[in-house]
Amino acid sequence: MRVKKKLWAVIPARSGSKGFPDKNIAEFEGQPLLVHSIRFAQNLSFVDKILVSTDSDKYAHIAKNAGADVPFLRSDWASNDSSMEQDVLEDIRVQCIENNITPPDSILWLRPTHPHRSIAKFEKMNEMFLTGLYDSVVAVTKEDSRLFVLNANGILGHATEKNYFQKQSMQRRQDIEPYFRMYHGEIFHFPISYDPCFLGTKIGAMILPDDCKKDIDYARDLQ
Repeated sequence: MRVKKKLWAVIPARSGSKGFPDKNIAEFEGQPLLVHSIRFAQNLSFVDKILVSTDSDKYAHIAKNAGADVPFLRSDWASNDSSMEQDVLEDIRVQCIENNITPPDSILWLRPTHPHRSIAKFEKMNEMFLTGLYDSVVAVTKEDSRLFVLNANGILGHATEKNYFQKQSMQRRQDIEPYFRMYHGEIFHFPISYDPCFLGTKIGAMILPDDCKKDIDYARDLQ
């Protein structure tokens, strides 16, 4: 008999943002950013549990009221300005052991700063992940590919082609290799130990619609 793998949606919501204080609970379209990701996860068919990783009692209260689980607060060492995703994952792993909680088989990572996502695309992401062909599957959006390298002497060339200006001064966007932005959401195996390369080496991608590009980094982005 095939055993169903458990997947948790994990929403990382640290309270210590310096440039935009309390960014993860800033109100957007009538509710805190944190809640947007919770509501999104609640509408996905493959999510077994929604866990919010936060260092704040206030954030935990908001998350619980929205229907998410906050079985423990994030440790200080995983909540500082230099903490990375792998630190948060390790904190979850360690605290699950300490609290006698069975960890998931896989994770859907959802940052609160991306309030617009596509349910249909994320369902397809999970289908891709379940094929076993990829170590992880990430959501991406297409970006303008006309990116250039710049230093004190001025423009050096296109980001992927340093002799760009030796060929011609201008080029059409559609003639340049496309670029994509990550960090809208990732599905991956829950690491069994501390692992900075938790996405693996074979990473699949699902392209989201352009209206999913919004990333809230500053207060002005809420406008």
